[in-house]
Amino acid sequence: MIGERCEDGGNTNFYTNKHEYVMAIYEDLQGKQYDVEPMHVDWRIGVYACVKNEKNEILVVVPHWHDNYEFPGGGVEVKENIREGLLREVKEETGYDINVSLQPFYVGENWFHYVHTDKYFHSLKIIYIAHLVTEERDILPILGGEIKRVEWLPFGELTEQNFSKYHYPALSIIDNKYNS
Repeated sequence: MIGERCEDGGNTNFYTNKHEYVMAIYEDLQGKQYDVEPMHVDWRIGVYACVKNEKNEILVVVPHWHDNYEFPGGGVEVKENIREGLLREVKEETGYDINVSLQPFYVGENWFHYVHTDKYFHSLKIIYIAHLVTEERDILPILGGEIKRVEWLPFGELTEQNFSKYHYPALSIIDNKYNS
């Protein structure tokens, strides 16, 4: 029997009266919801970089599966540590090499359904401040990959309507850090 209902990270999770996790509602980027049992869910650590240039612009990407901007980054592979995963993901998605801060500035959690693989993920999102090693860019890693566009945008052009809902909560922290 389901007991209390808890709201967490924009997704409703269900617990028994003994607080044992029995069901969660996962949402895809179009807002469609799916009831999923834990045995059908993969755990994912995602790492992302907020890279700012001298013009006060933020490096963003637009992946093939939606039209919103997001920070470059992605899932950490089992064989790598978090920092290695971030450096690899940013290089693959943007062609840039970066230096990363020692500590993340944002850690969030969400549950999502990735329609292209029909997989459900419980994801930890870790976002770091980063800087370019050099402005030179190796375009080879991004050709034919997951990314349709790489852009530098002024912070003020990133809004709740055009930025990934999974990364948007970090923007207020960036706004306070960079623009106060």
